Amino acid sequence: MPQPSFHADNYLSTEHEDRTERYRRERNEARRLTDSLSAKVSKLEKELSVQHEAVYETKESATRVRLAMQDKELFIGPQALDRVIQEQFITIFKNVRTSSRFLGGGESVNLASLKPEVRKQFDTIAPGLDDGGLSKILDGKSTRRYFLQGWIALVMTERLFPTLPDEQYPGAETKDLWLEEPRAGDLWSLEKVLANTAVAPRDFNDWRAYSATLLWKSRTSDDLPASTHEYLWKLCSEVMSTAGLWCPAPHDQQKMASELLNIFSDAVHFVRLLRTQRAQWSLRFPKPYSNAPISPLQQGGPNYFDSKPQSRIMFDPYTMRSIAPHDDDERTDNKFVQIFITPALFKRGDTDGEKFDVFSCIDASVIMWAEFPKHCPPPPQSPPTTKKPLPPPRSMSGIAGPESSRGLDLEEDFDVVSEPRDMGREEFFDVVDTRGPQPESPRKTFPKELSDEGRPRSGTVESLKKVYQDHKPSSQFS
Repeated sequence: MPQPSFHADNYLSTEHEDRTERYRRERNEARRLTDSLSAKVSKLEKELSVQHEAVYETKESATRVRLAMQDKELFIGPQALDRVIQEQFITIFKNVRTSSRFLGGGESVNLASLKPEVRKQFDTIAPGLDDGGLSKILDGKSTRRYFLQGWIALVMTERLFPTLPDEQYPGAETKDLWLEEPRAGDLWSLEKVLANTAVAPRDFNDWRAYSATLLWKSRTSDDLPASTHEYLWKLCSEVMSTAGLWCPAPHDQQKMASELLNIFSDAVHFVRLLRTQRAQWSLRFPKPYSNAPISPLQQGGPNYFDSKPQSRIMFDPYTMRSIAPHDDDERTDNKFVQIFITPALFKRGDTDGEKFDVFSCIDASVIMWAEFPKHCPPPPQSPPTTKKPLPPPRSMSGIAGPESSRGLDLEEDFDVVSEPRDMGREEFFDVVDTRGPQPESPRKTFPKELSDEGRPRSGTVESLKKVYQDHKPSSQFS
């Protein structure tokens, strides 16, 4: 057997030594790298600890600021989202629409027999119509219901919502009915005085919100004052004395009066919510543009409408929406208001007490419109009355504000026929009630203090004073 040579053994020994040395060198390099990385990790851990302490201090500071702001907001009172206020506004006037289901009867009414103040209100709801045009509206079942909805909404706006004048819009001279006298009168008087001074809008509205919040907190009960219940009874009796002309059945009058009383009570609680907000909220019926150009028709042209054309109000997409179904791209500059059905909800300022220079329409007035004849040019378009354009009207869906919500949707209760019918050279959209018999309202009934015709007897209000405690409506807005 051949023996390994000396040279082969020497070669193997040298190779083994080289491998061992390489392993030793690599081990030492790995140790140095490990020590270096460990030092870096230790340094980063110290830096991370410092950052954790800084974040903790920042969170603690933010918590202290948040608690301070919460304490301030608690002093002011709850500041509701625009969407919440819009939903309550919509609910109130949807309930007015529901109560109008009783107004389907009665005979033609002699408009000359109406009280002068009621006749003036009728002119506001159907601007530009004379007695003939107004009688045509009141003789139609659907148009009558829309018209009387608008009239009741106007009465509520004027008698329940204290409102200061703003731009071309007049105010409403009424008191805060959620307060007892004389506090309600004192607050309103002082507010009118301060509104005519050089007080900054932010300071003025902060004062109003603070005062309303503290006055509400000073009350011992969330119920409305007894004087307010008496006022609402009187107002309900006044409304029914006119609306009852188209509601001949006494039991229907009692049901409608009971529902209206609950609606009025809800509206008063809604007023209290609006008055405690830093933003300035108001309900108003849109007015003609103060700087609107005069059209040939308004200058005394042919009387196409059997009406007073100089009083016509053009459709304003910024503050109005139509119940009539129409395409989004349909021309609207030739449309005018035939019937106002609800007021518009306006807002000036925001919950932070800023932007009082912006007068925004949060929910547009619902209207029934008509179109000028093709041979009669409409008035030129006027500048918008708000700085917040509304999306194209569609049915009665909600209008975009800071947060949009679902609006009055008449299509869920009515079949709206898109083809207009001719009514004395004016166009109305015929709305057919397809709901059938309605269940009785589960809400409390109106006291049976009515005459045989269903209207309140003389002295009814005094007799109702004794029973208002038993018929206090429970408000969903308290």
